[in-house]
Amino acid sequence: LPLNHAWISQYARHGDIISDIINLIKGLSNVKTMNLSCTDTTGAFYFSREALPEFKNLHCLSIATERKVCWGTLPHLLNKSPNLKTLIIEGPVHYNYHMGDGYESDEVNYDDDEESESDDDESICECLSDYSFLESCQVKVLEITEYRGTRRELEHMKHILEKLASLELVKICSNETDDEEQLQLRTNLLNLPRSSKCKIQFEFIPPGSSFEQA
Repeated sequence: LPLNHAWISQYARHGDIISDIINLIKGLSNVKTMNLSCTDTTGAFYFSREALPEFKNLHCLSIATERKVCWGTLPHLLNKSPNLKTLIIEGPVHYNYHMGDGYESDEVNYDDDEESESDDDESICECLSDYSFLESCQVKVLEITEYRGTRRELEHMKHILEKLASLELVKICSNETDDEEQLQLRTNLLNLPRSSKCKIQFEFIPPGSSFEQA
């Protein structure tokens, strides 16, 4: 989809539905693999969300994300993909960045009693709600290509691991180069509650390198 952000926003503001885009999306209903490689394309799916077909043959979905772009498209796509097995997040984990940079601390300490549940809830962006859209999802493999290991990211990984009951493998890619920080990132994720059948793999690559998908 050769789209740009300004073009999408123009029609979104006026509430227009572009029939050509909807027809194109409906024409993808039988694909087995879908790669939404830029957030503008993902936005086109969001603005057409009420007309999304069921992607009954879709087994692998790769969706591009950016640091401050909401995941509004993801719940709608997952709800329309009953047989999805692999979900690839091509970018960072999303959370409520409107809370300010103070909530993006890299310090992680789940033994701190002062950490309140309400504070955790506030970090959940409206686009993700309570993650209930994941409960019926049959995804077995989850890949995240730009994981930093901040406290907020870890909180969201906790919700994701709890809701994706069929998950068997999580692949984490990080640009962290410090050995101690790598160990801390591993430890924090491995200590999260998850299904006994779910394994977590890590790949640490230098900044600027590409994540190699299996």
